[in-house]
Amino acid sequence: MPNTVFRRLLKAMSEPGVIVSLQQLQHGWQPLNVASTSLLLTLADS
Repeated sequence: MPNTVFRRLLKAMSEPGVIVSLQQLQHGWQPLNVASTSLLLTLADS
């Protein structure tokens, strides 16, 4: 999952205006939504 989210994040950043979906998790950390939680977990992964 982190690899997929990372690739989609790179695509969104390299092509402004392109909308990508990040709906990989079932639940996000409150008050964050699922996409924000996926993004943070991906960037914090070492």
